[in-house]
Amino acid sequence: MSGIVTGPIRARRALALCVSVAALLLCAGKARADGFHYRNLMVGDRAIGFGGAYVALADDTAGLFYNPAGAPYSKELAAATVNVLSRSQVQYQDFFPDGGSLHSTSSGLVPSYFGIMRVSEACACAFGFSIAVNDFLSERQLDDSQFLTPGGSVDEYLSGDVDRRLYNVGPSFGMKLGNSGWSWGVTLYGSYRDMRESRTIGGKATRATQDGATERLNVQTSYRIEDTQLGARPVLGLQYRGNSVSFGAVVARDFGFRRDYRYFYRSSRNLVTQNDDGSNKPEAVLDIEADSRSPARQHYPWQTSIGAALQPYRQWFLSAQVDHYFKVDQGAVASGSADSPPVTRQFKAVDNFSLGSEYVASPQVSLRAAVYTDYSNADVADAGVFERRESIDLVGFSLGGTYRDNTREYKLGFYYSRGDGKGTLGDLGELNFSGASVVDARASNLTLLFGAEL
Repeated sequence: MSGIVTGPIRARRALALCVSVAALLLCAGKARADGFHYRNLMVGDRAIGFGGAYVALADDTAGLFYNPAGAPYSKELAAATVNVLSRSQVQYQDFFPDGGSLHSTSSGLVPSYFGIMRVSEACACAFGFSIAVNDFLSERQLDDSQFLTPGGSVDEYLSGDVDRRLYNVGPSFGMKLGNSGWSWGVTLYGSYRDMRESRTIGGKATRATQDGATERLNVQTSYRIEDTQLGARPVLGLQYRGNSVSFGAVVARDFGFRRDYRYFYRSSRNLVTQNDDGSNKPEAVLDIEADSRSPARQHYPWQTSIGAALQPYRQWFLSAQVDHYFKVDQGAVASGSADSPPVTRQFKAVDNFSLGSEYVASPQVSLRAAVYTDYSNADVADAGVFERRESIDLVGFSLGGTYRDNTREYKLGFYYSRGDGKGTLGDLGELNFSGASVVDARASNLTLLFGAEL
């Protein structure tokens, strides 16, 4: 293997790429992801083209994220991937009592991945550094519904704002084990998670009584969650490369070290009876609020990934992978109020599968296609007070391609997934004038991506 060519020109290009990626991280716009899936945003253009089936390959800068054991085989100096358009939609079917659905749609520019690497032939090893954005959500929602009831009418609304970020930043090291075909590698990410969620449901209902009076009910319930976590994500990888086949295995886990969780809740109800003479008689008034904080740390699952790649023909590659996420049976920790959602949650055990292929049409052009799963780690049945959960198993596919000129590579592609399941907004559904708490839900995600390598 030849080492990577470095020089003033390529160094300047690498610096320009670093600045560009940093700017995107600071000013990226809306997109959608959630805490109920492990493949919210996939990283690495070639890896995405394989549907995430990359632990047996991992021979570019994105391999620092998937399997650092492949780093010694990389020929990339630096690369970045930007999801130039990410559009997602979730529909809560029959959420409102009149059969109306609750919709959540978001789209925008999303930074995905940046990696830089140095390969040394002297030690048959590689050093790298990468930034991976695995979750990036900015959601704005406003739905309303008006409908008639026996003897009256209902006019209600639901609004919601959600901002979620997950950044992994850190160094990597990989080394060949002599000429045996084996290599190993490790990446140590520092992670930053930040989530801000606020929702309000409210409205008014009128109903005529038997004595000719009119009852008027005004309801508004709102909550806000602020959650910041600092942690680490170590990734340990192993890889074997033969003449036309390779195998890879990875063990990884997220660890939380510090957390600041804050929850604010307020609910008010006002029932007034208007008599025939126009006078108003207050019947019931309710005004409750809660404000609590907690440092309780969330536990995250161990992840194991096993993959195999085959080159049956000179121009054709196949790769398959299984990712297993272990169950987290962590008891729910309350934030100090009976009206607040739990600070911690459980995770179901999940197996995801991916199968991808690459066809090298010419020295300048490569094409990729894959299918993959993104199953939910949540169970809506045990959702806490005002806790949003979605149990939607997604199935997707990806298409991508690479064009090479004399100095660099340009990569384009997209991935799309959709699925059906259940969704809940916790007690917001029950406050929905006798609406359902758990409803059928449908989700779809489309992401277009662009990547460049120096």
